[in-house]
Amino acid sequence: MLRSLKGVCDLAFNKFEVHKIEIYVASDNHASNQIPKNTGFYLEAKLRDHALLFNRFHDENLWSLLDHEWRNQ
Repeated sequence: MLRSLKGVCDLAFNKFEVHKIEIYVASDNHASNQIPKNTGFYLEAKLRDHALLFNRFHDENLWSLLDHEWRNQ
């Protein structure tokens, strides 16, 4: 997954000239939160009761990365 995310970032920032990528991850999914963290994303916010799954609301973490941050890694 880490290599896949790096590939998507490279494509988005270099080919499509995207300015910002955002990723939403369930806040209690620690393994999934490590992927954007290890790719250089910044944790912007914890969004309370943001996703409705299996008839209950869950918190999500919002991770983001800007194009100049990607280039300066």
